[in-house]
Amino acid sequence: MKKRVLLVEDFSDLRMIFSLVLQRAGYEVITADDGLEGLALFVSPPESLQFDGIWTDIQMPRMDGLTMAKAIRKHAPDIPIVFASGDLGRTITLEMLTALSPYFHQKGAGLDELKAVTEMAKAAFGHP
Repeated sequence: MKKRVLLVEDFSDLRMIFSLVLQRAGYEVITADDGLEGLALFVSPPESLQFDGIWTDIQMPRMDGLTMAKAIRKHAPDIPIVFASGDLGRTITLEMLTALSPYFHQKGAGLDELKAVTEMAKAAFGHP
């Protein structure tokens, strides 16, 4: 059985790219547009929808990835979470993120990023 990953990303092009990369790496991927949708999927999924890991953007509308991760930790304290961001901004520090998860992916561009996504997923979620 494939490991199932919840991918939360507000930018549709990146959501599609990350989803394809994770699927090609062997994971089943369920996507959400923002933290609010991601939290809803995680907290009250259908019986057959349980997640082995979460890959989330940090800065998103309605609910950011950090707030979503804190809420998810109340339900599943040990689930692996990968935070991804192109810019942490001024309000979020790497130290804040590592308190919730040791996994952080710096968004970039190009083919090297695609390999980095696969390697980070395997480190966080294990091999599919």
